[in-house]
Amino acid sequence: MKSSLLEFDKPSKVQWIEHTLSKLDETSRKSLDWTLGDGNFSAFYHKEDVRQDYDVPLKKGNKWQLGAFIRVQSLSEDKHTIGTLLNEGVDLLILNIEELDIRLLSDLIADIMLQHVGLQLEYNPGDMAAIIEILYAHAEKSEANLEGLDISIIHNIKDAKVDIVHLWELPGSFRTFRVNGTPYFSGKDKVIEEICGIMTELIALKTSIGQQGDMRSGLGRRIIIDVVMDHHFFVNIGKVRALRKLWAEIIERPSDQNGYPCFSATLPTDDPMDGHSGLISRPIQSLSAVIAGMDRLVFQNRKSGSQSENAGRIDRNISRILQRESYMDIVSDPSSGSYFIEHLTSWIYEQVLERLKTQKLV
Repeated sequence: MKSSLLEFDKPSKVQWIEHTLSKLDETSRKSLDWTLGDGNFSAFYHKEDVRQDYDVPLKKGNKWQLGAFIRVQSLSEDKHTIGTLLNEGVDLLILNIEELDIRLLSDLIADIMLQHVGLQLEYNPGDMAAIIEILYAHAEKSEANLEGLDISIIHNIKDAKVDIVHLWELPGSFRTFRVNGTPYFSGKDKVIEEICGIMTELIALKTSIGQQGDMRSGLGRRIIIDVVMDHHFFVNIGKVRALRKLWAEIIERPSDQNGYPCFSATLPTDDPMDGHSGLISRPIQSLSAVIAGMDRLVFQNRKSGSQSENAGRIDRNISRILQRESYMDIVSDPSSGSYFIEHLTSWIYEQVLERLKTQKLV
């Protein structure tokens, strides 16, 4: 049985725009356009505006983790705050540790392994050997396979003290490198400069790894790419989709063998002490991150107290609503077929690629 929709002819772009403008009460079409850096964007897009050969490599599925970030001065002083975050039901705990306490860290890793929560450690490079020793000791004690643990031992690749070879020798499931760009909304950089900065670091890392004969592939399973979600809904989606394509074209093609890079969305807090901060902006940022296909939603550090507990509940509920009520974790690429998003993604990709070529990085 043929669908009745086949009886209608598809309108051309000209016909569609003429019909739409007739409903705008003589509003100028130009008044609805907007700019992004050097790019001028129309309010109207049609299938013919999208390149037919354009393809954005996707990750496997569209699941994401809910993460909480906390900067830890001392594990003994912040033990209660860490325990509160674990009880809030987060999927991932991200700790930036300034003073390492081996015994307390060992106890924390044991609790995390029991609760099946992911752990990302950021620390001084000199503490890496001690942390690795703790992980192997727990794996042996619990008869667990380190390959099965969701643990990241992170160094920012800008750190000159990073021993790339040593990090590469860790079990394949450990993500060991992180790249992050300057946020677009900070005013220091435009969105093109933001993505260029991330790609420049990734190219530098690939070059360093390429100097080692046995380290030329599999970077995807080692990397975390941290992208800050700003207040521009569509730009968030476009820049992440463009970054995925740039990764596949310049660094390596995502696959089961090479691994899939972990894209982490940082959701900033306007006022960490105000539990009601961002009631509108944070859901919008979260939704744009999920549509873009981020692997993690990471909410910034909050202090202990009633305001923190309320904020944590809001953050957790945002993620649950997107999963359990909106089913955003089922659709692989929700923005596919949106001609405007496809056009914006293509424009960011081409602008960044042209700039990288000008700098002779590709």
